[in-house]
Amino acid sequence: MVNSFFMIGSLIYGIFFLFHLLKKSSSDAILMLVLCCFIGGYFAPYYGEKWPTVESLYNILYTPISAYINQELLKK
Repeated sequence: MVNSFFMIGSLIYGIFFLFHLLKKSSSDAILMLVLCCFIGGYFAPYYGEKWPTVESLYNILYTPISAYINQELLKK
């Protein structure tokens, strides 16, 4: 239930901040809305558990790099 409040709060804040930045004609308005929706997605009751975590993103990004370093650069 707390997750639902954070999700709804994040989405409402994103929409409010979008209109606030559009009044100032800022180019960051859409980016702020996307960021708030992304944060709200982590708090979604059923879909938030399926989103990638920082650990899984690091594994996807850095495992091939470390394998390359171990095979090619440290082979000498």
